[in-house]
Amino acid sequence: MSEKLKNQLPIEYRSLETLKINYLSKYQDDGKEFFNKKISWDKAMDICSDMGIGFSDAMILNALQSSTLPFANTILNSNCEGS
Repeated sequence: MSEKLKNQLPIEYRSLETLKINYLSKYQDDGKEFFNKKISWDKAMDICSDMGIGFSDAMILNALQSSTLPFANTILNSNCEGS
């Protein structure tokens, strides 16, 4: 890791904390309520092949499709229902 990046990461982390931006995880107690489906590798592979997107992006869409977040479902229902 470059020295510049190593020095920048704590600054970025503090910025996220200041903005109250937290990582959402199905596996942490404070995030379980936001998911109603299993997040699976198979579903991510289906999204990847159906939509022709990268695997990292497919896993993000997979997680959003498994969530109860209304904005995510609105976006995904208009773009991913064919998958």
